[in-house]
Amino acid sequence: MGKSKAKTGGPTTGNAAKVKKQGKTRRSFKKGENGKFRRFHKNKKNKDQELKHKEPETKQKKVFVPKKVMEINPDDVEDLMDALLENEEFRTGSVEDVEIVDDAQGESESKDEEEDGEDDVEMEVEQEEKKPSSLKLSGVERMAQWIKDSEERLDMDNWGELNVSEAILCALESEGLTNPTEIQKNVVPLASDGFDIFGAAETGSGKTLAFLIPVLENLLKHQEEHGTVDFKEKKLSALCMAPTRELVMQINKEFKKFSKFTNFRTAAIIGGMSEERQKRLLDRKPDIIIATPGRFWSWVSKHPYAGDFTSLKNVVIDEIDRMLEKGHFREMNEIIEKIHEQKTSRLQTLVFSATLTFLMLPDVEKAQQTRESKLREIAKTSKMRKNYKVIDLTNEFATPTTLKERRICCQSLLEKDSRLYYLLLTYRARTLIFTNSIDASQRIYSILLKLKISPTPLLLHAKMQERKRLKNLDRFASTPSSVLIATDVAARGLDIKNIENVIHYQIPRTAEDYIHRSGRTARALKNGMSILLLDPQDVQRYKKICKSLHRENELQNLELDNVKRLDAIKNRCYLASEIEKLEYQLRKVSSAVNWKKRMAKEADLELSDEGEEDTESDEANKRRLKKSAEKALKSALTQPLPKSSLV
Repeated sequence: MGKSKAKTGGPTTGNAAKVKKQGKTRRSFKKGENGKFRRFHKNKKNKDQELKHKEPETKQKKVFVPKKVMEINPDDVEDLMDALLENEEFRTGSVEDVEIVDDAQGESESKDEEEDGEDDVEMEVEQEEKKPSSLKLSGVERMAQWIKDSEERLDMDNWGELNVSEAILCALESEGLTNPTEIQKNVVPLASDGFDIFGAAETGSGKTLAFLIPVLENLLKHQEEHGTVDFKEKKLSALCMAPTRELVMQINKEFKKFSKFTNFRTAAIIGGMSEERQKRLLDRKPDIIIATPGRFWSWVSKHPYAGDFTSLKNVVIDEIDRMLEKGHFREMNEIIEKIHEQKTSRLQTLVFSATLTFLMLPDVEKAQQTRESKLREIAKTSKMRKNYKVIDLTNEFATPTTLKERRICCQSLLEKDSRLYYLLLTYRARTLIFTNSIDASQRIYSILLKLKISPTPLLLHAKMQERKRLKNLDRFASTPSSVLIATDVAARGLDIKNIENVIHYQIPRTAEDYIHRSGRTARALKNGMSILLLDPQDVQRYKKICKSLHRENELQNLELDNVKRLDAIKNRCYLASEIEKLEYQLRKVSSAVNWKKRMAKEADLELSDEGEEDTESDEANKRRLKKSAEKALKSALTQPLPKSSLV
């Protein structure tokens, strides 16, 4: 049996990942139908029963961790479990079971399985006498190992003026970040000097790293001056709040990435995660917590670590414009009040937004919201010190200079569908489509599935399970030319790399929403295009947005070049739309019939046969129409489309 190598503590892939632990007891994490994991003990008999009922195509993958690692630091095993849980295949359902057993047992088990002819893949950790497991290494040792293994070092002189610590500098180098962005150049020195900061810069400008570096620098400085605190005495050092679960997970990922050569722990506390797991994360006393305000506030009163701010050194509020909206404001205020009631040392506050111009304060008349009044209110709300610094790098138009902005006028829903399909076929690029509602997203998703768009389109909205949302985001980010249909839940702060096009299927409700949507492309000085599909009833809102964005002229019209191609596409879209409409009607009929039957049964009544026959006749007619449309669409999809010269 072939063996592949895996780094200790890294995510594994496949249907099972096994980690070996000394002793007879095995700690296992088994995923249930709801996607959550429970820990249990299992003996050999249970294992044999599971193997007996295992699906024929199921494969197991193992990663063996040395016993000594678990003896020295059991918490590192928890890190490994988190890595597995964050892995895409594990989350999406292809990994079903994780066991922790010792490496000696693993070697014998793998041989037995090989002799039995099972198609297992073993991922064994290299165990060199002179090369310790990465789980045992301190941050400094990991950095030394990385420097030793690096064949070619990058020129990091451009970071020199910012006085970044070696641990962070090496992390930046390992990610290939040799040049700080403008927001980073402006924020990092001032924040490192201890000033409170309000930072505003266009999306994709590197705001996350602009607050991440000062937080890590502050913690490193404190550690150097006071040494490492005993675990029993440890208290929370930094808190970062963000408005959405996706943004919290993204920020947490960035903190982990750039603190890898330190010993700092981070944890993400969000809705959609089991309380048991969140308690476990808090019990481990992370140095930095990244959280949504609502979920974190729920832990402040019931977990001693979450509610103790006496040693807090940094508070970060990202996307302050969204945090000031109804639904986030109260919890954020409560947390900030609690922090300042308890603080015993100097506290630094860092507040960031993509825009200051379009930031709207709650309960304040729009006419009274000047730049200065907004800054005063934000400083008051977040309890920033009086000498705070403002770094506002947003341009007049509040969108990146590398962004092309276009519009397409549509006279009907069919025209809008066909123009969207036209763009997806013509611009083969990673594309994010925004709608204003879940219903609209689901309709577009259904139509594009019927039109056989490849790769298969993905969906993202607030009512989806967290696991499914993260899975779709992972697939969108990793698949070239992929298409994601989303509500505005995805527009805030997410840094999905290499999105070439953003299409506004429905016009955004505000200029601020337009900025955040469009800001998903043309990030980090890359080119991108934002295309607005404009129908007659939205013209007034469109003009209002243009005025708010200081656009003297309307967005440039994007002409679709080939009439024959457009007609063929329109026919396909008509058929797909009709099928979607008939499916919707059939679902309604079925739902109504089931409701009537249920009510009749509860009331002990008999339904009229005449009404039932009419319903069945109507349903049969719709099914015939649907089948006919499906046949016509199948035929249309086999016919080649006229080529386009649109660039």
